[in-house]
Parts: sequence; C-alpha cells; structure tokens
Amino acid sequence: MPLTKSDLELVLAVAQAIVETVAESPDGAPASALYLAIITSFGDVPYARFEVLMQAIADAGKVRKIGHLYFLTPGARRNG
Repeated sequence: MPLTKSDLELVLAVAQAIVETVAESPDGAPASALYLAIITSFGDVPYARFEVLMQAIADAGKVRKIGHLYFLTPGARRNG
C-alpha cells in the first residue's frame, strides 16, 4: 500500500522529532528510549520497523549509531 501525503508528513515529523531528541542527548540517545517513545505515541510498532526508520535517518546523515546509542552527526547540525 503506497504512502499517502499525510502518511509521508507523519513519517517526516516523527523523524524530525527523533533527530531533535538525539540532538538533546550529547551523551547519546539510547535506542531503547527512542523505541519506547515511539510505541508510547503510536502503539504496537514492531521493533524491525523502528530499526528501518532509524537506518533511514542514519542514511540521511542525521544520526549515527554506536553500540546501542544514537548521536547527532556534525552534518545534521549544519543542515537542520
């Protein structure tokens, strides 16, 4: 099922909120805390979908994962 414009806007808003949360965590944002926030807000989201979303955010150059922590990339600071 293709994404609607509304679906895409929601995904982008969630991704931006994740990046902002990671930016507020200079010691790293634990993946478990980010996932908990997602399931608290959206209900039963499979962890695999969370991982896909986080990989997409990383592939976009916004965050990087080290162990179980996510960090903001220097490029994310410049590009907003």
